[in-house]
Amino acid sequence: MFNATTHRFTTYMLALTMLLQSCSKPTITPSETAQESNNQALIATQQTKEKRKECLNKLRDCVRAGKPVHCQNFDLRGAKLEGFDLRDGDFSGADFSGANLKGANLSKANLKGANLSGANLKGANLSKANLQSAKFVNAELQKANLCYAYLTKADLSYANMNGAKFKGADLHKVKYWEVGSAKGTLLDDKGFIASLNIEEYDAERKPEFQTSSNKNSLDLHGKIALDTKYQWIDKFIRAAYNRHLKTVEIITGRGLNNPSGKMGILWNLCGHYLLNGKFKHSIRGIHSISNDGGWEVFLQENKAHRIREVDKDIKDQEKLLMLTN
Repeated sequence: MFNATTHRFTTYMLALTMLLQSCSKPTITPSETAQESNNQALIATQQTKEKRKECLNKLRDCVRAGKPVHCQNFDLRGAKLEGFDLRDGDFSGADFSGANLKGANLSKANLKGANLSGANLKGANLSKANLQSAKFVNAELQKANLCYAYLTKADLSYANMNGAKFKGADLHKVKYWEVGSAKGTLLDDKGFIASLNIEEYDAERKPEFQTSSNKNSLDLHGKIALDTKYQWIDKFIRAAYNRHLKTVEIITGRGLNNPSGKMGILWNLCGHYLLNGKFKHSIRGIHSISNDGGWEVFLQENKAHRIREVDKDIKDQEKLLMLTN
């Protein structure tokens, strides 16, 4: 009896204590909730600024000490790095949006996947840099040096590239949805740039080979992916070499709005591709075709075929000797 009464009393007191605690909790108003959210946002912003400052300080310390710069995925938005020597640095995945990199040396730097949107890169040296999938949306690239840079899948939309140098640059699948300004550069050919956009590729078109008694040629006209045109060139040169041809022609055209005078961008890219060492065993040299816009290709002698002919001659002579004996 005593135990049951004690149990009921204990249960009653526990319930009463919980009720009093719930009633004593302060009521949170919507304005207090909004204030709390604002405070958290301010704290997050402050932490981001501190992290950005820490990244920038680390970068500057490495440059001053002459140490290799390793800044993968660093937050360097709006950083003031004008004239900095950042050659051979690793900035893959870094965010340079809105940064001032005017005249900076980024030669041979790894900027794969980096965000340089809105950055000032006027006169910057990006030669031989890895710029694969990098973003240059609205970037200032006037007179920048991008010679032999790896720009595969880079986004150059709305970028200002007046006077920039692209000699030998790899432009496979470069994104250039809206033409910004590229006066005086190889990219000043809007028709060809349109052919680099993957969504505009004419996937159904087949390579056009022309063969006659005095002419063997490959026509590269049309909105076709650049890497596809390179594949056509590979097959065409290999087939011509195996057929023991001495010369063939590759027609590129003069490019849009270039009926006379300088050749178009495809002509330049095709020439670099033919001389990049890949065909050193099959090509002796190339010569510009001024009328149609293209290249006359002079082929090496097929040594394997020559060896087979010599072997055949030797066997024929051996058979002849056996018959005479």
